[in-house]
Amino acid sequence: ITLEEKSSTGKQDFIEFLISDFKELFLKYRNRDYELTTIGKERKAIGSLLKAYKQKPENKDKSAEQTRIELKSFFERCLKISEDQNKWLYNNMTLPIINSKLNEIGNYIKSSAKQSKQLDLQDFKNNMINGMHLIQEIGEQR
Repeated sequence: ITLEEKSSTGKQDFIEFLISDFKELFLKYRNRDYELTTIGKERKAIGSLLKAYKQKPENKDKSAEQTRIELKSFFERCLKISEDQNKWLYNNMTLPIINSKLNEIGNYIKSSAKQSKQLDLQDFKNNMINGMHLIQEIGEQR
């Protein structure tokens, strides 16, 4: 049974799938359950996030499955923000907060990814330099 089939049968609607995905990731990255305190607020937040996602031209024609995969990936990046990186976001990361601070969180994730890529490139360069020095030392020992 596909996501579309489950949604059409009424067993679980798409927003519930997304909330379930967020809860699963929250448990994985925060080692505790995500408490749904006001289900209406949570559903409204997901609905707004989904609308923002679908308003982008590149996302308009994506299937429900692809949309779910991409939003789940976004939630994962949100929940990977550590307490050391941003204490406030770490302590307050809920679906309504993600929705209300979408641009701020998106910019934070992009800048963190850019910094991470720069660090990865620097590590690569350092490893190459160290490897070249090692090869040179081995050559001198012969």
